[in-house]
Amino acid sequence: MHKPEKHPTLASAPPETTRKASGSGCLIRLTWLLLGNVALLVFAILILEHKGSFLSLNDLGFWATVGLLIPIRYVDVVCLHGLTASGEPATTSHLRKYVLVLLSGSAAAWALAHAAAYLGA
Repeated sequence: MHKPEKHPTLASAPPETTRKASGSGCLIRLTWLLLGNVALLVFAILILEHKGSFLSLNDLGFWATVGLLIPIRYVDVVCLHGLTASGEPATTSHLRKYVLVLLSGSAAAWALAHAAAYLGA
């Protein structure tokens, strides 16, 4: 007797394990992962070199960058189902950790830049 051949069906096909990144998703991820940190570094250097008043437009730019990075990361995680820096699917837990590290690290860098500028480094 002849057994009928089994053809793979959609139900038996393995699920797709890789996500296809959209152009906007890549841009968003590049922004919070790289461009935002470069901007914070540039503003910290400008704060360090500023010899005028304690608060300047550089401070505004620094904290505006921090304030923009949070909703950018939110959009990446919640709306675009983004990835972590290591390529894992990001969760709201990753978002909370990112915000905590961003805020504490930025505050430390900002204070250090001002302290160094004050001490004349």
